[in-house]
Amino acid sequence: MSEPLARLQRIFREVLDDPNLEISPGFSTADHSGWDSVATVQIVLAAEEEFSCRLPTEAVAGLKNVGDILKHLPGSVTKEHAESDAEGGSAKQRAETLLARARIKRDSNHAEEAFCDLRLAVQLHGDFNFLAQAARVLDGLAALGAIPANATPLKIAVLASSTTEFVVPLLKLACFRDGLWAQVYAAPFASYRQEILDPASALYRFAPNFIIVALSWRDAHLAEFSENPDEEVKRTIADFTGLMRTLSERSRSTVIMHNFDLPAFDSSGHLATADRRSRMRVLRAINSQLTEAAPQGMIVLDFDRVSSQFGKEAWESPELWHLAKQHPATGALPLLVDHYLALVRAAMGRAKKVLVFDLDNTLWGGVIGEDGISGIRVGPPSAEGEAHAALQHYALELKRRGVLLAVCSKNNDADARSPFRDHEGMVLKEDDFVAFVANWDDKPLNLRQIARQLNLGLESFVFLDDSPVERARVRRELPEVIVVELGPDPSGFVQALHRGLYFETVAFSQEDSSRHASYRANAVREEMKAGATSVDDFLRKLGMTVHHGRFSDHVFDRIVQLLGKTNQFNLTTRRHSAEAIRKFMRDSRVWTQHFRLIDCYGDNGIVGLVIARESGVAEWEIDTFLMSCRVIGRRLEDLMLSMTLKAARSAGCKRVRGLYSSTAKNLIVADFYPRLGFVEDASFKAEGEGRAYLYDLAGEPSWTVPFFTTEEVS
Repeated sequence: MSEPLARLQRIFREVLDDPNLEISPGFSTADHSGWDSVATVQIVLAAEEEFSCRLPTEAVAGLKNVGDILKHLPGSVTKEHAESDAEGGSAKQRAETLLARARIKRDSNHAEEAFCDLRLAVQLHGDFNFLAQAARVLDGLAALGAIPANATPLKIAVLASSTTEFVVPLLKLACFRDGLWAQVYAAPFASYRQEILDPASALYRFAPNFIIVALSWRDAHLAEFSENPDEEVKRTIADFTGLMRTLSERSRSTVIMHNFDLPAFDSSGHLATADRRSRMRVLRAINSQLTEAAPQGMIVLDFDRVSSQFGKEAWESPELWHLAKQHPATGALPLLVDHYLALVRAAMGRAKKVLVFDLDNTLWGGVIGEDGISGIRVGPPSAEGEAHAALQHYALELKRRGVLLAVCSKNNDADARSPFRDHEGMVLKEDDFVAFVANWDDKPLNLRQIARQLNLGLESFVFLDDSPVERARVRRELPEVIVVELGPDPSGFVQALHRGLYFETVAFSQEDSSRHASYRANAVREEMKAGATSVDDFLRKLGMTVHHGRFSDHVFDRIVQLLGKTNQFNLTTRRHSAEAIRKFMRDSRVWTQHFRLIDCYGDNGIVGLVIARESGVAEWEIDTFLMSCRVIGRRLEDLMLSMTLKAARSAGCKRVRGLYSSTAKNLIVADFYPRLGFVEDASFKAEGEGRAYLYDLAGEPSWTVPFFTTEEVS
């Protein structure tokens, strides 16, 4: 067998999922039931990647057998396989090596090692053809019954008006990359209306956590010019929000719906911008109103912005649309899937929280310990200096949105701090960071120290460092930390950081805007604690006041956010949707309470939530009890539980049941209920590995909370 045919055979085996398949030039579509039009596109794309060539459109359309592919392929390894490409070539080569190693480990039944190599590979390289190959390796591991350790199970449904065969494997792969293990239900082609409107459809039987409604400009069914553009906008908004409302009422899922991309090829040209009746103007008007009209529990993905980010002409492939009804082009799918996962992570409370910077050649050009203040390059007039300043501007905007900034640098502490104090080109200042570690210890060690200082898990960290050696070391020793792959040119740093969509959120609250100040104040509190004679002495000196009240529209966004993101001090980790929270607020049988903590150093914001509901005669069950990790150690949780028991007694209850569902992250609250006098209820079957505890309200609580002044708010 010739070398090109052998390489092509490997592609056929992966695409057709037939590891023993033997092909020849005469092997045709009639010889294998799996070789359909979708498989043809997958084979062609993989062959173009493998051989670094482009098959003519007419050849793809008329493809009948292997020989039709072979005659268009070069016969030897191309230069691309031997050299790095122009952008991030070394990262691509490492990714290809890791993928090859993952295949070998999969085939030798070393699944967990294969998962590790595969996850690193897909973090380093995001080309569609590469990811399609990686997805097939993941499918192979799943077929062996392997599941990565500590992966969170997730169910996602995709309702689309175009082919889903290409996006679903990438969606599963991206979930795996982000620590999720996804089951995906893809509805039949263009059947989204039937699936939503039929209460007995396979969609509702699947009971997904997330539903992606993947529409495009074609689904608006607009002529190039509308006779009545305002009515067209109203009709389209009413149609799709009505469908989404039905979906929200029948499912507890979080819905992610596309808005409408603008067609790349519009016959109206610049007239489309000038004439408000044009399809382009009407689509823009629909998009501007869609988010405002969206029902609770629905997130609008800005599909048109994603298409612009990718590039309009490359976004659409007429060839793939006519051949396989694929939209957008397969090359755009990795970016689109990254946006899906960014919103999924945000809704699940998995958005990253901390951005950690190296300093030399990252926040500025040069080495401060060698070049001195006058020798480093940041800000005008040099292009390099402006690029580093641009990264600082981007970081400052993230900080204003609630992202915490930190420094982890191999430097003398005084040298590391001097540019922030003395260089006029610096955008960031010392007090923009909640942690500043500059010494000569290993960076993984220092990152662990920062995590302990902030009381946050390393999985919430993103790390930026210009050194490939340091990046590799952090990836190896702290795989839970996201390490951004930076190229040699600082002008690409912002793009590299932005591309990961690590800090996406679905809401922006007052607590977000004040998060930095809150963490800075925590550092001052820790200094006070160190000087106090006892813990009780420290808590009294804080002068803590708690404002509490029922859930309301005024605090709604923060409640949704806390439910989605709190992991450590969270007794049940139930992720109630926005619509479910609205139902709780309307239900007289449900008691809800939020807690805002203020002390002598500032307002910590809303940091605690309780949801309790009637579960029987004279009995309440605590459905949700959570508190931000920022205020652990101040005994606010004791006050929250005391007030919950008091409210239950006032409602005529005799018992309160507390639930604890164990996770890898909430072990710190495993003894919370027993510590405060609850008795385990072995007769009650809790969810999963959970336990139930009962408290008899006949007596008063055995604990006191003397450190707080409380005030009820409406």
